[in-house]
Formats: sequence, structure tokens, C-alpha cells
Amino acid sequence: MSFHNISFACILVALFLFVSISFAWDWDTHRQLARDLLLKDYSGCASQIDAGAVAPDKDFKDFTNHHCYSLGCPADDKSFCPKNTNSCPALTQAAIWLARAKNETATCTKAYDFSVATHYTADAFDPMHQITGEDYDKCHAVYEDKIGTAVKKGKPFNISVICETPSQMFSFSQADFVQLERDVAKNLTLTAPLPLTPGTQPANASVAIATASSQYSAASSQANATDDSPSRTPVSPNVASQPNDTVIFAIVGLALFIFIFLVAIFMFVWLFVLGKKKK
Repeated sequence: MSFHNISFACILVALFLFVSISFAWDWDTHRQLARDLLLKDYSGCASQIDAGAVAPDKDFKDFTNHHCYSLGCPADDKSFCPKNTNSCPALTQAAIWLARAKNETATCTKAYDFSVATHYTADAFDPMHQITGEDYDKCHAVYEDKIGTAVKKGKPFNISVICETPSQMFSFSQADFVQLERDVAKNLTLTAPLPLTPGTQPANASVAIATASSQYSAASSQANATDDSPSRTPVSPNVASQPNDTVIFAIVGLALFIFIFLVAIFMFVWLFVLGKKKK
């Protein structure tokens, strides 16, 4: 294979890596959700809760087990709906970590395991992880980043993103975030937090949301019966020392850009400078 073909292949690989790195909800969304659900019972484990909330992305580098196609398809254009409606690795992974949490005796390690479980469970309810073929950069990432920014501000919000692929508007509000927390709490048999936004109080907010769905319960039972749980990553010290996901994207993007730029220069020198000398 010629050097030109090798260089071209390297560029294609770099571009593929850049566009294939995908996260689910923004890390700010994951952290806030985990805090709301867990800090009440694990008030002394804030850093472990924050670490577990982003561990699947930040520590495990798990970019494949975040979708769930069995909870419905939110796309208006059904060509973006997955054909395999039985695939839901997000809830399977959540069940594995839920089983670990229930078997754990150390308080803050238990909180960490629960927090990891909230991450995978929340991902299952992300509409961008219930469809396929969407434009990641102009739809998927924009939608999740906007929600993360709004959640981090801690104020009532209502965001909308108009996508071209699929051609549809996706919206998410403070009330939707409260509902997301209830869905996660239900699937993890945790107590849902009281909504803070006026007008979103449930009729009986003091009642804990229990019993998980039959699919989730089955996955949890299976997780208890197996030993193939992922290895636990050491807990990060404090969320303050953890880089923001936007910063990480910028660093990764800059590194790949520099790599591609250097390869291009090397190709130019090899083909046009050294090539002419050889002639």
C-alpha cells in the first residue's frame, strides 16, 4: 500500500473516531438528577454520587450501552425508528449496577453504584437514544447540551431544538426533567424528589415511587444471577476537579484537528517536496 493511501486511511480513521464519540444526557443533567435522587439518603457521599453519575462516560468509556429501543420511538418519521425494538442495553447495565448497590455494605460505595445506575436508566429515557440515524452534531448533541446548560442554571426552562435529520422539533422543559427523575426513581425503586418549580407539584408527592417495570425487574434478576458485572472504577475525588464535558469535547476535537493537520502537512512534504527531489 502506498504512503498516500496509508495517510488517507489515517485521516478517515481520525474523522470516524471524532464523529463516533457520543454521550447521552449532558453530564450536568446526570449529576443533578443523581443528586436529587440520592443526596437525601446519602448526604455524606456527594463526591461519590457526582462521580458515579458520569462514570459510564468519563471512566468506563462505555459509548455503546446507552440506547433503549423498547420504550417507544419519539420520531415523527418512522424511518428513524429502530427495527430491533427489543434492544435496551441501558436498562440491562442499570440493573447490573442496581444489583451491586443492593449487595454493597459500604455506604458511599453503595451511593456510587446507585449513581451509576441512575446514569444508565436516565439514558434509556433520552429520546435521542430511542431513535437511529439522527444527525449527531446538529440535532443529538445540540439537544442534550442545551438541556444540560439549562439544568445547571437551576432555573425553570423550556428548550426546543429544530432538527433537519430527522425533520422534527424536540422539546424539553423543567416539567420533563421532573418526569425524567420520576421515571428513573421508579425503575430504581428510589424516592422521587419533590419538584421545586411552582405548578409541577404532583397530587401526592410524599409517596415514594416503587416497583420497577417488568422488563427492568427481569433484567435486575438476571444481573443478580451473573458475575459479569463491569469492574468498578475508583471514585473520583470531587466534581469540582472534574472537567466539564464541553471542555473535553473541545480538547478532543482540537487534538484530532492537530493530528489531521500534521498528517496533511506530512503528506504534502512527502508527495510534492521529496517526490520532486527523487525525480
